[in-house]
Amino acid sequence: MRLPPPPSLPPDAGIPQLAVEIAHSPPTRPCRTGATGTKTLTLLSPAETNARLKENEASFAVSRRNNPLIRYDTNNLASNSPIEDDSCCVILERDQQSKVQGDLVFFGVFDGHSGWQTSRLLSSSLVSYVARELDLVFRGSDPYLSLASPSSSSASAASSRPSIWSLFSSSPPAPKPQLDKHDPIMQAAIKNAFAKMDHEIVSAPVRLLDKLQREGKLPTASAKGGAMGIEQSEALSTLLPALSGSCALLAFLDAGRNRLHVAVTGDSRAVMGVWVPDPKREGGGKWRVEPLSEDQTGRNPHEVARVQSEHPPAEADTVIARGRVLGSLEPTRAFGDARYKWPPGTQQKLAQAFHPGSVRGPPRNYHTPPYVTATPEVVTVDLAAGTNKARKAIGSFLPVSSPEEPPATRFVVLATDGL
Repeated sequence: MRLPPPPSLPPDAGIPQLAVEIAHSPPTRPCRTGATGTKTLTLLSPAETNARLKENEASFAVSRRNNPLIRYDTNNLASNSPIEDDSCCVILERDQQSKVQGDLVFFGVFDGHSGWQTSRLLSSSLVSYVARELDLVFRGSDPYLSLASPSSSSASAASSRPSIWSLFSSSPPAPKPQLDKHDPIMQAAIKNAFAKMDHEIVSAPVRLLDKLQREGKLPTASAKGGAMGIEQSEALSTLLPALSGSCALLAFLDAGRNRLHVAVTGDSRAVMGVWVPDPKREGGGKWRVEPLSEDQTGRNPHEVARVQSEHPPAEADTVIARGRVLGSLEPTRAFGDARYKWPPGTQQKLAQAFHPGSVRGPPRNYHTPPYVTATPEVVTVDLAAGTNKARKAIGSFLPVSSPEEPPATRFVVLATDGL
């Protein structure tokens, strides 16, 4: 796969994180801040509120061959500084030797918490992890070859074995199995990519601590106002993405297969709008809403049952308390958040070595980690389904004017829970 210059996103692109109440009078109102005293907030007029909501919005046209995407739009409203949310758009090309052509388009929305470090890392690197796994699928390699049907994988393995007769045969090599035709295999690749990146985030500071201990280079606290040493700077760059956390929502459009794969880790949400024409009225119809994700929080009974099943029965009442993981973290799946994943005692060792005095302790009732996973749930949508006849053209689900086939106009909204 080759990466062409993709449309660039504005820096710190995210999704609205703040609900704004509009009031006409009085112009100011005291608001308790949680600390001693109050802070006066100035209420915005409707025009000022609208301008604030729209100040970071942007639209990008996509004009590429073999790509059905018309455009995409972004917007964000920060509730803190720096903004903890991030996003990405990446367009990849399939190998030119592939029988199937068409762009691979990735959109990601990352809802950070307890810091911006994890979401920023996801915005720059998650698609790379997914692309590496998909490349194994496209090449027909393990571990995905073994996920195909036993008969097809056995036949592929048999055809790839060297034979004495192959020395005298001029017949071409057997074609590679098209594993990307199978939605479960594509979903498995995306899940593995998420898990691998999270494992790297969580284990990086532990590996660094072991390395520095062996080399006798553990960082020492710098003098007040002094420069941070190289080892300490490297330690914080690996520790902070592990300590902070982020939900992740990734939409992967495979134009060559007319497939949309949506992976969710956490409580960001994807919704698709489908235009349903009214055959009795020319130009008439209505929009149908299709949810593509399910929130993964301690208030979702399916997630509660999943988390409870992964721990001893004695912890059934504590793994999810007050709708949160160990009574603290709301999403049950997230990247980072290593204080819910490291073995007991690991966090204290890392904090003492790299960040003394500034790291929270482990949650209460912390006995059998990990309590949080980054492995997503993946939903696949066949974008060519529902047409009157099978169509092979790339982008066959674009709006069409032919009366023989109804249009299948679609849009997808990817948003954090702030929206």
